[in-house]
Amino acid sequence: MAGKLGNPGAIVGAQLASDFAKSDQGKKTISQGVTALKVIVIGAGIFVLGRLGLQQLKKIRRNNFLNNNGTKPATIAAIVFHNSMFTTTFDILGFDFSIPDGTDEDALNNLALQIQNIDEVSNAYKIIFDRNLILDIQNELNVSELIAFFNRLQADGDFDPGDSTPVDDIVPFLIGQDIYVKNPNGLDLEEVDSDNNPTGEFGGAYVFGEKIGEIEDVIIDLDSNVIYYIVDPSILPFSTNVIVDHRQVTNRDPNE
Repeated sequence: MAGKLGNPGAIVGAQLASDFAKSDQGKKTISQGVTALKVIVIGAGIFVLGRLGLQQLKKIRRNNFLNNNGTKPATIAAIVFHNSMFTTTFDILGFDFSIPDGTDEDALNNLALQIQNIDEVSNAYKIIFDRNLILDIQNELNVSELIAFFNRLQADGDFDPGDSTPVDDIVPFLIGQDIYVKNPNGLDLEEVDSDNNPTGEFGGAYVFGEKIGEIEDVIIDLDSNVIYYIVDPSILPFSTNVIVDHRQVTNRDPNE
């Protein structure tokens, strides 16, 4: 008999809910709830449509920008930067998502040496990908990699092949110090004989930031206004020394 009555508490609760729904206060509460739900649904719809519309406008702007600037160095650099950090980008309800797939640090560093105006590249990056280039780079590289990247980015501004500062006003690097390539375009060096005279023989090709070796001698040529270093590349036990112009090198490792 008790089994046929069901749960008395549930029966009483259902009856109270039914009575409340039929009352004026209950109808008012239900009406307010329905209205609030409608507001939420409409608001969400407006937000999604707004995002979709904004993204469509950004796509139009991006396409126009690429049509007008697609072959410019800054635009190409922006695309290479992005592809060096992200390989997949997709759109969900007006939101762009990019999936990192292993940053190519070498590609970023090589590109940094070629950048003439980072602001132009950042602007192109923002228009094309709707992202912040510098923040993306900072998120993708660790501290030491960031230092190496920004040293390369500044390399062109720090390097002056036409520097005419009198050698008397230059403090030469010290014998025993290691030196590194400062020229963003790299260097082709020449070998010297036992008397430190250039032989005309190829002494190796070095890229920006690469260690050349240890200074063994310093030659100050007042007539030519040049300081030369005789450097032991230490590639092999009997490597031939090379000669390099002070203006082409630095005693600070650009990777640190």
